[in-house]
Amino acid sequence: TLIASRTAYIDRIHTSYENVLGKNNVDVIKGFARFVDAKTLEVNGETITADHILIATGGRPSHPDIPGVEYGIDSDGFFALPALPERVAVVGAGYIAVELAGVINGLGAKTHLFVRKHAPLRSFDPMISETLVEVMNAEGPQLHTNAIPKAVVKNADGSLTLELEDGRSETVDCLIWAIGREPAND
Repeated sequence: TLIASRTAYIDRIHTSYENVLGKNNVDVIKGFARFVDAKTLEVNGETITADHILIATGGRPSHPDIPGVEYGIDSDGFFALPALPERVAVVGAGYIAVELAGVINGLGAKTHLFVRKHAPLRSFDPMISETLVEVMNAEGPQLHTNAIPKAVVKNADGSLTLELEDGRSETVDCLIWAIGREPAND
């Protein structure tokens, strides 16, 4: 299944990282940590001293601060879906949002990509962004530019309506937040 393949792939990546770190004499200690001083760390109640310390907090998907945000899912949630929804909204303008929207569109769902500014992939070479917009206009997913989410409403039939600040809205079966990542440092 898609979920099993994704999980196996991620496990292989993690194992690869651990092997590289081990070959470079890096000790990996998992737990909750805090600095005691510049060369001392407390991890799960144990004190560790080292000349060089790196705390890799990892990251998690960001979500907008709007009403109804909890009705959307992130990329992890998408890969856990039991079936492909008929109508999907992807909110974001980076490569993860573009990739997800492209894959979902290619699988046959009516797909919408909502971006806050004039185009997706704005940090890329302008030719790439412009070509992407041309392809999306011809083949999908449907691109919604200057689209700033205001709220998500869960309807009686289980569908979701994404409301935008400018009054536009779109009703879908699944909404995916792909607006970036933030450090998991809490």
